[in-house]
Amino acid sequence: MITHIHLFSIIAGILVIYGIYHIWFKQNLYLTEDKVVSTILILPFLSVTISAFIAILIQFIDGKTSDSYKTTCNIVSIRNNDVTSGHFMLGCGSIKQTEYYFYFYKTINGGYARGKKNVNETEIIEDNSSRPHIETLTTHYESRTGLIEYRDSQNMDYKIVVPKGTILNKFQLY
Repeated sequence: MITHIHLFSIIAGILVIYGIYHIWFKQNLYLTEDKVVSTILILPFLSVTISAFIAILIQFIDGKTSDSYKTTCNIVSIRNNDVTSGHFMLGCGSIKQTEYYFYFYKTINGGYARGKKNVNETEIIEDNSSRPHIETLTTHYESRTGLIEYRDSQNMDYKIVVPKGTILNKFQLY
């Protein structure tokens, strides 16, 4: 099987070889200066552009995608908190406040590590049927012909599954 990079390189190589043959070896009326400019400037641009277009077209025709949530880690604790950041220069600047879910998860070595997920990219689900964990939206690419090997990609969309009763309902009027 070939990957995207292999496909792109093969198409670009074929176009470069054809372009060099057409510019330098085929009988034509180009001057040597025109041949050099065409080989150095125009040929690489055209070969990269055309091969990228063809590779994307082949992926569009050959690729089949499916989205699903996959468990990325089991969590042991979670809490939401704000993070304040800013940039200042010569009396001008900005302050930005972003809310995150901070969580601890158990590592392979038996220790604990902290992670964070943006609140705006995360959905909380209460469920007693499984351990608390984080699921990441993963796009799975599959080749219809089996010719091209695709790699899965993870999106910035998360689900945090927690036990029922974890979310506190608290109302305050100011």
